[in-house]
Amino acid sequence: MSLRSVGNHALADISGSTSPLLNDAAGLEQLLVDASLSVGATVLTRHSHAFEPQGVTAVVVLSESHVSIHTWPEWGGATIDAYTCGDPDPVQLIEHVIAGLGPSVVRRAVVPRTIPGGGDEPAFSFAEFITPADRYEHDLTEIYVQGTSEFQDYLIGQSEAWGRMLVLDGVVQSTEADEFIYHEGIVHPACYAAATTTPVKDVMILGGGEGACLREALRWSSVESITMVDIDAEVVAACREHLPNHHLGSFDDPRVTLIHGDAVGYLASLPDNSVDVIVSDMTDPVENGPSTFCFTVEFFTQLKRILRPHGVLAVQAGPASPVEIALHAKVIRTIREVFPSVIPYAVDAPCYGRDLGFIIASADVLTTRLTVETIRAQESVLTGEHRWITPELLVGKLSIPPYLVSAIEARTDVYADSAPPSTAGAAGWES
Repeated sequence: MSLRSVGNHALADISGSTSPLLNDAAGLEQLLVDASLSVGATVLTRHSHAFEPQGVTAVVVLSESHVSIHTWPEWGGATIDAYTCGDPDPVQLIEHVIAGLGPSVVRRAVVPRTIPGGGDEPAFSFAEFITPADRYEHDLTEIYVQGTSEFQDYLIGQSEAWGRMLVLDGVVQSTEADEFIYHEGIVHPACYAAATTTPVKDVMILGGGEGACLREALRWSSVESITMVDIDAEVVAACREHLPNHHLGSFDDPRVTLIHGDAVGYLASLPDNSVDVIVSDMTDPVENGPSTFCFTVEFFTQLKRILRPHGVLAVQAGPASPVEIALHAKVIRTIREVFPSVIPYAVDAPCYGRDLGFIIASADVLTTRLTVETIRAQESVLTGEHRWITPELLVGKLSIPPYLVSAIEARTDVYADSAPPSTAGAAGWES
């Protein structure tokens, strides 16, 4: 998909103005006309309407598009927008209007305007909401595949900054540039902890559509079998074709069994004490998503049943930034209802713009199993080189920051099948 650039839209919200123009329809019209002429725009028509008891809407239509204002004199406020194509600068136009009103507070924004399907720019842009108040804009230079499966929207494209990028339901999942941090971070701590007791032989990966968790788990030479359960065959097929540097052919390893199905239902068919390590690499627990019921006390109870007594569970548990900590803390509290030994930790996640929270859990004590010495002792079992993990880095990550300790203590409730996660349209933001 490509986009044709058709100009920029400048926006401003102001308050604290005492200008009489806020309630002067003719005066506001003239201010907009003067501002337009100051940047070389061509004025076509002008119109305004005065409201009772106060307030004005004024619009000036330009050959290059328009500028408009709506006022609330009782608050000293107004909203202003200027959209132009061609040479006239809408930012300078709007600054002329702001100067004419003299507000004490101004909030500004500029939005590029594009038409999908145009031939000017081989690009695709989308906004990813981080919290209800924050979003990141991503530009892709090429789209390799895009579609809607039975479970979610998906897209794999090329970012000039991040390389190939997987996007599910409008949320970036991983990128070529930094995915090694995420996938080393979720797979190896659990494997290190399990391997201190007995060699890791049987691994289960829940989710993990890119195949990068497979890649990392297969680096353990002791591994004899890996079962990967991902509900979305269409997305996995897209990742196999278009994210080769993520999986490096791991799907074709004879030790791997790939199952497409609902993890909740599949787990019920497995015998007790049959797996050394489980990696739950699910999408975030947004309501009505494919992973909503993979963060409940019932789900974690099933995982504990399947794990061997020394076994370790690793869970992708949502953003760990202070403003999004409520959901992450509740997932930790939920897992603590099931497992006696639980350690949360965060990994650097550059493409997400904030740390991501992981959790390891076991029926056996974890703290003594993850030391610099026990981690170094496993180096001969691993093939290839880490790009992120060092023994010292990993041990340091297992120290829980005070703000997270406080957030966990503040939660007394848990996620259950009767009360699963509910988020306000962003991964870590509870509704």
